[in-house]
Amino acid sequence: MLIRTTVNAVDRVRLPNAPPSINIRMNDNNDEIQQKLAELMEPINQQIMMCDERTDLLILAFGMMNRSKDIIDQQLGEIKRRSLFKEHS
Repeated sequence: MLIRTTVNAVDRVRLPNAPPSINIRMNDNNDEIQQKLAELMEPINQQIMMCDERTDLLILAFGMMNRSKDIIDQQLGEIKRRSLFKEHS
Protein backbone atom coordinates (compact mmCIF):
# COMPACT_ATOMS: atom_id res chain seq x y z
CA MET A 1 0.00 0.00 0.00
CA LEU A 2 1.41 3.37 -0.97
CA ILE A 3 1.00 6.37 1.31
CA ARG A 4 1.10 9.92 0.05
CA THR A 5 2.81 12.37 2.39
CA THR A 6 4.07 15.92 2.24
CA VAL A 7 7.61 16.59 3.41
CA ASN A 8 9.00 20.10 3.12
CA ALA A 9 6.29 20.94 0.58
CA VAL A 10 7.33 18.05 -1.67
CA ASP A 11 4.77 15.32 -2.29
CA ARG A 12 6.17 11.83 -1.94
CA VAL A 13 4.88 8.33 -2.35
CA ARG A 14 6.36 5.81 0.05
CA LEU A 15 5.78 2.41 1.47
CA PRO A 16 4.92 2.42 5.17
CA ASN A 17 8.09 1.97 7.27
CA ALA A 18 10.26 2.14 4.15
CA PRO A 19 13.66 3.80 4.35
CA PRO A 20 13.79 7.29 2.82
CA SER A 21 16.08 6.06 0.04
CA ILE A 22 13.18 4.34 -1.75
CA ASN A 23 10.73 7.22 -1.58
CA ILE A 24 9.69 8.53 -4.98
CA ARG A 25 9.08 12.22 -5.36
CA MET A 26 5.75 12.76 -7.09
CA ASN A 27 6.89 16.00 -8.67
CA ASP A 28 9.71 14.21 -10.52
CA ASN A 29 9.07 14.19 -14.23
CA ASN A 30 7.80 10.77 -15.32
CA ASP A 31 10.06 11.03 -18.37
CA GLU A 32 13.08 11.36 -16.07
CA ILE A 33 12.02 8.25 -14.16
CA GLN A 34 11.50 6.30 -17.38
CA GLN A 35 14.90 7.47 -18.65
CA LYS A 36 16.59 6.35 -15.41
CA LEU A 37 14.81 2.99 -15.60
CA ALA A 38 15.96 2.51 -19.20
CA GLU A 39 19.53 3.37 -18.15
CA LEU A 40 19.47 0.89 -15.28
CA MET A 41 17.87 -1.83 -17.42
CA GLU A 42 20.38 -1.56 -20.29
CA PRO A 43 22.95 -4.00 -18.80
CA ILE A 44 20.15 -6.47 -18.03
CA ASN A 45 18.79 -6.18 -21.57
CA GLN A 46 22.30 -6.83 -22.91
CA GLN A 47 22.55 -9.98 -20.79
CA ILE A 48 19.16 -11.16 -22.06
CA MET A 49 20.33 -10.71 -25.64
CA MET A 50 23.38 -12.87 -24.88
CA CYS A 51 21.20 -15.83 -23.87
CA ASP A 52 21.29 -18.30 -26.75
CA GLU A 53 19.04 -20.95 -25.30
CA ARG A 54 15.88 -21.15 -23.27
CA THR A 55 17.87 -22.70 -20.41
CA ASP A 56 20.26 -19.72 -20.31
CA LEU A 57 17.34 -17.31 -20.24
CA LEU A 58 15.68 -19.21 -17.38
CA ILE A 59 18.93 -19.35 -15.40
CA LEU A 60 19.25 -15.57 -15.78
CA ALA A 61 15.60 -15.00 -14.84
CA PHE A 62 15.84 -17.10 -11.68
CA GLY A 63 19.12 -15.42 -10.76
CA MET A 64 17.49 -11.99 -11.14
CA MET A 65 14.52 -13.12 -9.05
CA ASN A 66 16.82 -14.25 -6.24
CA ARG A 67 18.87 -11.05 -6.39
CA SER A 68 15.71 -8.92 -6.45
CA LYS A 69 14.44 -10.77 -3.37
CA ASP A 70 17.76 -10.09 -1.61
CA ILE A 71 17.66 -6.38 -2.49
CA ILE A 72 14.08 -6.01 -1.26
CA ASP A 73 14.95 -7.88 1.95
CA GLN A 74 17.93 -5.58 2.54
CA GLN A 75 16.02 -2.38 1.80
CA LEU A 76 12.56 -3.14 3.22
CA GLY A 77 12.99 -6.23 5.35
CA GLU A 78 11.72 -9.77 4.98
CA ILE A 79 8.31 -9.09 6.54
CA LYS A 80 7.58 -6.24 4.13
CA ARG A 81 8.80 -8.32 1.17
CA ARG A 82 6.53 -11.17 2.17
CA SER A 83 3.56 -8.81 2.39
CA LEU A 84 4.40 -7.25 -0.99
CA PHE A 85 4.55 -10.60 -2.72
CA LYS A 86 2.00 -12.36 -0.51
CA GLU A 87 4.55 -15.06 -0.01
CA HIS A 88 3.73 -17.83 2.43
CA SER A 89 6.24 -20.00 4.21
